Amino acid sequence: MKFDLNNRELVLYIKKILQVHEENLLIGNLYVEYFNNYYYSFSIEELALYSSSIEEAFKKAIYNLLDIDMKDTSLLKIIENHRAFDFKKLDTKIYLENPYYQKLRFHIFKKGKYKLFYDKYVPLLGFTYDDIFVEVDNGFKEITPIGFFLEEFSFPSLAKDDITWMSLIPHEINTMKQSILEAEGNVLVLGLGLGYYPYMIHQKNNVKKVDIIEFDQQIINIFNQNLLPIFEKPKKINVIGDDVYHYLNNHDISEYDYVFVDIYHNASDGIDHYFKIRHIASKYPGTKFCFWIENSLLCLVRRLVSNLIDEEINHPGEFDYISEENINDFYINRLHFLLADIEIKNKSDLNKLLENDSLKKIASKIYE
Repeated sequence: MKFDLNNRELVLYIKKILQVHEENLLIGNLYVEYFNNYYYSFSIEELALYSSSIEEAFKKAIYNLLDIDMKDTSLLKIIENHRAFDFKKLDTKIYLENPYYQKLRFHIFKKGKYKLFYDKYVPLLGFTYDDIFVEVDNGFKEITPIGFFLEEFSFPSLAKDDITWMSLIPHEINTMKQSILEAEGNVLVLGLGLGYYPYMIHQKNNVKKVDIIEFDQQIINIFNQNLLPIFEKPKKINVIGDDVYHYLNNHDISEYDYVFVDIYHNASDGIDHYFKIRHIASKYPGTKFCFWIENSLLCLVRRLVSNLIDEEINHPGEFDYISEENINDFYINRLHFLLADIEIKNKSDLNKLLENDSLKKIASKIYE
């Protein structure tokens, strides 16, 4: 990248972008520590010790768990600015009334290594309930929506060898809303899961057919025998046993109006799939590709670009952009050469580079 470092306003803005980038990483690490090491529910009595407001008490209880120094005003300011651990009280009714949730209710079975069972969120257990959203005007600050229920909430989950693979949880329902609204015509779904997305779109009058690609034959058998019978319009559904990449590379995807990609468990697991399938998608401009939790995926792309900006401005000459010790090095090296001729003359140029539309185009070229 070519930066006009004589533009003082741009230099100051780059510093802000990199500062927010570091803050995003810091907050992300706090969430990882909470969910990995301290993920349990509180009692009303415990929270009452912190505040009369449940939401405020929740936050203070998490501060205590994570051993956050209440005298560290700079850290507390970052946490407040990112609205980290701002737990929202959620209404179970919204999710209990979901049509697929109603269809799956008490639909329990076990087939070989797989079983459909009911897991639960106990009262006052914090969880992410939607995708990350980004405040573009605040240096691309990442905000993670976190909530809790006051009552127990049970939800269907599919496990293999007693390890949960998929669950119909608020996060799943909320992060698919937009792609459900957008789906139309002939739809290709990559990844079967619990069948939630195919069920929700197959009811739409403007959806003609739904082809689903799933590699695991056991999952296909479970779906056909136990889940497809609860679909009102099963003739719209066609499950194809194949590897996603084999199918995409050996079929004319232009026959589809809409493609929904859901073959990963989280953004870290999905970023490489995102780069590969974005590249394939670039060959089909007439077909809209939608990726589950795309905001989170784009946050990871933006973090990579921000890392590269930091290296090129603050550590020039330290990296050859040829050596690779891991997949992250590969991404950074590719970005270095892809963006080599990009001119960043002002704040507007930098914003355009880091906005979603630009990042989607960049993502499509990683595996060129």
